[in-house]
Amino acid sequence: MRGDAYRLPARGRGHEQRGRRFAVVLQPDWLSLSTWIVAFTSSSARQTSFRPSVIIADQQTLVMCDQLDTVDL
Repeated sequence: MRGDAYRLPARGRGHEQRGRRFAVVLQPDWLSLSTWIVAFTSSSARQTSFRPSVIIADQQTLVMCDQLDTVDL
């Protein structure tokens, strides 16, 4: 679970990401809830020290650790 990437709908508000995009699960495996804590990804955001670069589906993308969200399972 933790570290896995899933294509999910982002419910962005304001300047946050919107639309279907990949999200990385941040929630630890031992914390079993009916929701997951995730960080969505962006291929066009500015790279910073708190947005690690990863490859998902053969595409370089940034994990937006400054835009956390929860999603229902």
